[in-house]
Amino acid sequence: MRSSAVSRLVLLLMVLVCSYQVVAGINSFSSWSVFYFTLAFGVLIIAGLLLLIFGPSILSNPAVVVIAALVPLGMALGLIASSFASLHIPYLILSLLGLLLIALSRKSRWATIVLVFFHGLAGAILFFLPFLLWAKGNSPGVLFVSLGAAIIGAGGMLLGTAQMGKPVLPEKIIFSLLPWILLLMSLAFSLGLKYL
Repeated sequence: MRSSAVSRLVLLLMVLVCSYQVVAGINSFSSWSVFYFTLAFGVLIIAGLLLLIFGPSILSNPAVVVIAALVPLGMALGLIASSFASLHIPYLILSLLGLLLIALSRKSRWATIVLVFFHGLAGAILFFLPFLLWAKGNSPGVLFVSLGAAIIGAGGMLLGTAQMGKPVLPEKIIFSLLPWILLLMSLAFSLGLKYL
């Protein structure tokens, strides 16, 4: 299935937003945070380009699940490294373990449980940590990170139901929404990071 012209334009905009973040949007952070945010936005750039070239059919590749895990894990690591440095190394070790388990469990009956646990943990960090930072005196603009986490969480659930063969919406609609989900998530994360 090929992407429509509108979907391709939206994906291109998402790639441009993420490219800006890699080049200039995250320079004020520590080197560790820059590395993690660059990793996450870099994966989004590659994902956007692959979707532009191959369309939604690329999502059936088994490697996509492992590589896609770098987005929430990278964003969560960047957020922790920039705001709660004492938790950086423990969460880095947990994230690396999670990535390894996601890769090793792909063909096992534990694949979904492992994926949901580590994606869910990263998503919870991305959603709730900005509220804690806001309560500690950060600008409410940091809550755009929470919005980005909510958007990608909803998108992940839609894709997950489609890949399990029990889509909550017709697959055609899910795939047409995916570029918008990626663009809105990227914009929300980009806006939120400006307030950290």
